[in-house]
Formats: sequence, C-alpha cells, structure tokens
Amino acid sequence: MDYKITPKSLILSILHVAGRQPVPIKALVVCGDLFGFTSNTIRVNAARLYREGTIESDERGLYRLGSRKNPLSRYIDGWRNGPTRIRPWDGCWTCCWQAQVPVNEQPGNQKAIQFMGFRQGLPGLWVRPNNLMLTLSEISALLMQMGLPARPELFIGAQFDANLTEQWQHFLWPMKDLLQTADHLLNKLTASRVRLPQMPLDQAVVESFRLGGEVIHFLITDPLLPKEIMADRYRRKLTQAMLNYDELGKEIWTRKFKGLCFETTPAHARLVQKTVEVI
Repeated sequence: MDYKITPKSLILSILHVAGRQPVPIKALVVCGDLFGFTSNTIRVNAARLYREGTIESDERGLYRLGSRKNPLSRYIDGWRNGPTRIRPWDGCWTCCWQAQVPVNEQPGNQKAIQFMGFRQGLPGLWVRPNNLMLTLSEISALLMQMGLPARPELFIGAQFDANLTEQWQHFLWPMKDLLQTADHLLNKLTASRVRLPQMPLDQAVVESFRLGGEVIHFLITDPLLPKEIMADRYRRKLTQAMLNYDELGKEIWTRKFKGLCFETTPAHARLVQKTVEVI
C-alpha cells in the first residue's frame, strides 16, 4: 500500500465518501489547498481522471465517482466490519503456491501477497490461517488486482508437520509490533478526539484526514490472525474507536464544505494500492 497523499488520491477519497453526490471542482480546489496542492494541480488531475473514465461529470465543474466498483475497493472498505471479516479457524491453512517469480517482479509480488496476510512458510509456498470470510476465488481475484503477475495457485492445506506449523504460528507474523502499533494508534485517536473540537476548522480537517487514513491503513493491512495465534481485542477496540472518530471527522468535513453530505470521513489509505487509485 502506498501511503503517500497525492492529488489523485485526495480527489478520489473525497468523491468516494460523497457517494453519488456531485462535488464542485471549487470544493476540491479548496481541499487541495489545505494539503499544499495548487488549484492548477487539482484541476489537471481531475481532468485526467475524467478522461480515464474514473470519475464522471454531469455538467461543467461538477464531478462524482464513476459507477464502477471493484473487489479490492470493497475489501478495503470492509475495515468497518471488524471481526466479522473472519470466521473461526479450522486449523487448516490457506496456501498460495508460486513457481519462480522474475526478479524484477518479486517486490510487487511479495507486497500483494503480504497485503492479504500471507507469509512465506516454505520456499515458494505462502501461507495464512484459513479463517477469512472469502472464498479461494475471491482471494485470487484480490491478489491479481493487487498486482500479481500471474494467477496464483491457491489451495487449503492441512496435516502439515506439527513442528512446522508451530513455527509458523510463532514467527511468521510480527505480533508484538502489531499490538504496539494498535495501542499507539488508539492513544492517538483518543487524544485527537479531545483536540479536534478546539482546533481551527482547517487544521481539524487535515488532522482527521491524516490520522483517519493512518488508522484505516493499519486496519486494512492487519493480517486478521485468529485468536488461537493472536488475541483479537486490539482489533475490536481500534475498529470501534475509529468508527467513533469517523463520526466526528464527518461532522467536521461537513461543516467545512457546506452543502456536501459526506457518508464517512475522507481517508486516503483506503484508496491507493501500488501506484493506482482504486474505487
């Protein structure tokens, strides 16, 4: 996931949470200015997205997101569903087998696989607990959309050597780092919720966008491990805290951009994968 805020990701984020409501280019320009983008930069990027068919325009100066909706966007937006994204673990493993990948494709290949919580358990074999509420074909489609150069060979594995799976459970995922990061983000959300109502409106808009994106980025890249491997309390607490923060952020953005009704707080993290904005 590319966490950098770009003019394109900012535009797409705003249009994404505005739903099918058209957004005036003037509002996009005002928002761009808050993040250091010139009026010309926002207009040029909006025009480019329109030519690509990513966004639509009912009339001059009014934009809304194209009607296309892809599986990756739905998966990313699913952070709101928290624990319901997973099911009880049956002890089996979702496996992704890959033959040799060309050296120039390895970094993108690894990033895509890890995005879905897979880690390399054996040479050429990537594994994760079989606990996602997704079918193998749905996982395959997501991996392809994330940039895998070829369709992965996915299967459910069982009866691996007990010593091997014990090593997988203890060493493949950075569980200590995940817990520390979740705790840090929870504290940041708590402090920001107190601070936002006292801040100038423009600063509150920027902070809610940046921090909301940071937390959502964590929630969508969470490997969603089962409780047998890692306690899931952090996920529940952080998801609920972000949902509460989202309500506050939505109210702030609505006050700033009167006349626009935001479905949620804009947050760029949900929109950008590799170098391409996805909706």
